[in-house]
Amino acid sequence: MNFTKLFAAQKAYEESISYKGPDRFKKKILALLVEVGESANERPSIFKFWSKGKKGSAQKTAEKYAEIYDKPVVEIEEDLFLEELVDIFSFILSQGLELKIEGKDIAPPIIDQLFEDVVDLYLLFSQRVLNLYTSYKQQELQKLNNTVYLANHPSPLDAFNQLLGTFFALVLVLDYDLTQLEEAYYKKNAINVKRQDQGY
Repeated sequence: MNFTKLFAAQKAYEESISYKGPDRFKKKILALLVEVGESANERPSIFKFWSKGKKGSAQKTAEKYAEIYDKPVVEIEEDLFLEELVDIFSFILSQGLELKIEGKDIAPPIIDQLFEDVVDLYLLFSQRVLNLYTSYKQQELQKLNNTVYLANHPSPLDAFNQLLGTFFALVLVLDYDLTQLEEAYYKKNAINVKRQDQGY
């Protein structure tokens, strides 16, 4: 993966977004967690052991729409699960931009075999998202007061790399490869740029 090119594409997209409030980072953290949930909902068999339904939320919505409006059911052909993973990746890159990483110092660790289970990886990834937020907030507090004690928290860069490494492990366990992710990212990024140009 060419991280410099990926960050440049994400930066070009984000420059079209006018909101620059001081709460941007934490709102992106929340958005990232929401995307994690949306991706799981596109493959309910991952965690919904109580349900026999295997359809993702987009297909269920299409079926409900067809029933309400007495229309034929439209089958969802796209790989919406991959699209949700791309949305997650976009927010990861976005957080990197907030941290001024922009492609440099990317060194995601290889996640060991202990976390080859999809649910374990989803939970670990969610924890890594929160770790990134905690590291960022502690760094901000330390800027205000040098006496803030940073106990057992990685730097925001280390937390970012751990997040990225865990995400890549999740993508691989879900039977995608990183080339598919990168190609899908560029397609979705072009759509996102067009949406912003049209006032999305």
